[in-house]
Amino acid sequence: MNYAKDKEWRLFCRDMYNENSKERREWKEKPFPNLYSYVKNNYRFLEGEYKKRNSQKEIKEVKQLSLI
Repeated sequence: MNYAKDKEWRLFCRDMYNENSKERREWKEKPFPNLYSYVKNNYRFLEGEYKKRNSQKEIKEVKQLSLI
């Protein structure tokens, strides 16, 4: 899937990269040098997490609509 123009995807990846970098520093591990290398090395994981979050978001929206 091509997410290059999806702003939400890019923000998600940036947040995950920042979180990963923080965790790596805490564990005295070398963080990825940039966002591109992080996404390249973790693309399948990121895609799965992104889909999970979006499906949970959609479920919440449906539940909210059903309360109206």
